[in-house]
Amino acid sequence: MVLHVDDVLFMGDEKWVRTSFLPELEKEFRLSSTVVARDHGGGFEFLKCCHVVDAGYTCVTVYPKVKHVCAMFDRYSKANGKAPKLAKTPCSPGNPAVDEKLDESLPQHLADRSLVGIAMYVSQERFDLQFATTTLASSLKQPTYRSWAELGRLVGYMKFSGKVALKMRKLQKRTTFQEAMRNADSQSDLNCVELKHFRFRLVREINFIGSTCGQWFGCLVDT
Repeated sequence: MVLHVDDVLFMGDEKWVRTSFLPELEKEFRLSSTVVARDHGGGFEFLKCCHVVDAGYTCVTVYPKVKHVCAMFDRYSKANGKAPKLAKTPCSPGNPAVDEKLDESLPQHLADRSLVGIAMYVSQERFDLQFATTTLASSLKQPTYRSWAELGRLVGYMKFSGKVALKMRKLQKRTTFQEAMRNADSQSDLNCVELKHFRFRLVREINFIGSTCGQWFGCLVDT
């Protein structure tokens, strides 16, 4: 079970959920619910994200919070005086340069914290955003010109990849996550974890530091 304030996501026997669990809750609480049957699948919304489940629970696709991406793009553009460039990656290459703190009176300084907060919320389902978002969060106390530029890079990437969805497929027995990722580039093994866009797909391997996506290898390739 996953509980977030008034949103609850859980798994259980379908017959018990329909005949016992939900009726008992409805006696005490006013609620709305969606039951996804294993036989034919279906869809539901959790944490404002649309989840689509294939029949047999063989695949779950989580679609992003597009309205938050649009709001970030508009608010960054207004504070920055111009829209950020669209980007194919969430981080800039190269080593950090010498930096200066943003003046507290600037609109960029006022907007930085709220925009990074939205990114932290969206990145719960977008692990491709987590490394950049974690890095930006370390500058929340005192934003700099570079962190503001890096935030623009992230916003530009989020706008570019606005229709990316997280697709999780059921693995075969004794198949590791790393093996599934290595097989994804050849499409020879459909039991893999994918992050798909219209012209791009996730391949090979992702390294995690805790829950943060730390490194990509051959991550996005043109198809």
